[in-house]
Amino acid sequence: MNNKIRKFFEGRYGPDLLGRDLIFLALFISILNLFVKSKIVSWIPFVISLIVILRLISKNFPKRYNENRIYALWRQRMKTNTTDRLKFKYFRCKTCKQRVRVPRGKGKVTITCPKCRSKFDGKS
Repeated sequence: MNNKIRKFFEGRYGPDLLGRDLIFLALFISILNLFVKSKIVSWIPFVISLIVILRLISKNFPKRYNENRIYALWRQRMKTNTTDRLKFKYFRCKTCKQRVRVPRGKGKVTITCPKCRSKFDGKS
């Protein structure tokens, strides 16, 4: 029996980061459904689980790999944006609309735009 399962999964895509996070999302929605008790919300974890299973047994490696790569890049960008906002404050240059990053906790600072060299004041 174990050999048949191993043979079935040969050449299949298998688990990845996107699949793992989708399972956690389905679990979270299932727990949420205990409090909300909606027919629509109860079907969402089932659909997500079905998608994960189809991704697991897929033989289309390039497509599954690309989906996972795009998700991993988006997840990394979200993670860095969150930690970045805790360390830095962002301003827009009034002249050229360039986004300028200043460390938090410095008080009132004079900011020089790196693009147009105009100066403006801001509180970090």
